[in-house]
Formats: sequence, C-alpha cells, structure tokens
Amino acid sequence: CGGDDGGGGGSMEMEPSDSIVGIYNEVYNCNEPTGDEGLQCVDAREVATVEIVVGNSPDEYFITDLQSDWAGSGTLSDRTFTWSASYDDPGLPPGERYTETGVWEFDASLNSFSKTSNYTYTQITGGGNCTGEAVRVPATPPNPTAIGECP
Repeated sequence: CGGDDGGGGGSMEMEPSDSIVGIYNEVYNCNEPTGDEGLQCVDAREVATVEIVVGNSPDEYFITDLQSDWAGSGTLSDRTFTWSASYDDPGLPPGERYTETGVWEFDASLNSFSKTSNYTYTQITGGGNCTGEAVRVPATPPNPTAIGECP
C-alpha cells in the first residue's frame, strides 16, 4: 500500500504472452474509513513494481513488490489471479504493518491487469481498500479508477 507518486500514461503494444510470469509497473489508489468523516485517501496514484514468479504448483505464483518487503502468493484460474500478501516487518510502526487480499483480472494478452484489494492492519484496528492498473515493464499503466476520496 506504499510507493512513490505516479502518473498516468499510455501503454505500448506488446505481443500476447502465454504466462503471467514477469515484472509489472502498477499505479494504485487506496482509501480507508475515518469514522464519521467518511473515507480518506491514503495512497493516491502510488506506483509499485511487482514481480510474479512460478510457485510450488502449476497454478500457484509468488508475488513481490521490488521496492519493499511486501510479498505474497496466489492462484490463477483462467485470467483471474486471487492472492494474499503481507507487509508485516516487526521493525515497521504499527500503522504501516498489514495483510492484504485481492484479485488481479488479467487482459486476454496477459500483459496487463486491473486490481481490487482489501487490507487490514495487523497491530492496530483498521484497514481499507485499493484499486489499481498494471502493465508489463517497460510500459506505463493508466491511472487507476477513482476510489472514495482518491482521484
């Protein structure tokens, strides 16, 4: 749920792939409830570079954010990748430690995906949800769908 500020952009034409394995540039928005005030945007157009590698079985894959210790795994069914991950290093402050579950819907070429996810803090009460867009490197993904207070 962290990263650097990102911007929109176009995607490059790519040959269809026969696997989701690879490295993707992602742009995402995340928000969380703030009590009576509604929703607060906590990540607006943040960027990440995510690597997907083959797991221990034919439909399992491991995922890692190459800029942080965020890591997880999931399974692929058709073009839907269902995953769970954690960012729970004991050296992090409680408000930055969380677990996350989500779905990545890949396009027919397997070169891009749309993300929806939910995260829950592990040391404090709370969490939120995220949307995002990703494309294989070196392409730049479009800005993600607006979510709550995030543009």
